[in-house]
Amino acid sequence: MAVNTAALLRIADMVDAIPDRQWEMLQFRESKFDSACETIGCAIGHAVHQPWANEEGFRLNSRLRAVFPGAQYEGFQPASMCWLGLSELEWFLLFTPAGYLTEKISQNDVSKRIRGFVVAHEKERRKD
Repeated sequence: MAVNTAALLRIADMVDAIPDRQWEMLQFRESKFDSACETIGCAIGHAVHQPWANEEGFRLNSRLRAVFPGAQYEGFQPASMCWLGLSELEWFLLFTPAGYLTEKISQNDVSKRIRGFVVAHEKERRKD
């Protein structure tokens, strides 16, 4: 499966632009936050609402479940893993709070890790 580095870099740019009031990786499904999907700090939850991601096939279905053509299951993790071409471990380390060894995870922490992953992936790919 090919890693979708272009989409990952667009996610990193998107994350950098998310206002602090809409970012808290440890809070999910909190209606008090101003977020369409109510996943306040989830980069993938924000990405599914981006027109460019929808054009690539990553979108919400009528049941508000993330889907992507070719994904085995509905849901943010399986659909985005398929879209981005990531293994479960790679997805976990990039997009879940447990993948970070800090209590407060900033937008910069996430975007920096995504960009670092892309650089390392491209470097490995050039070796092959």
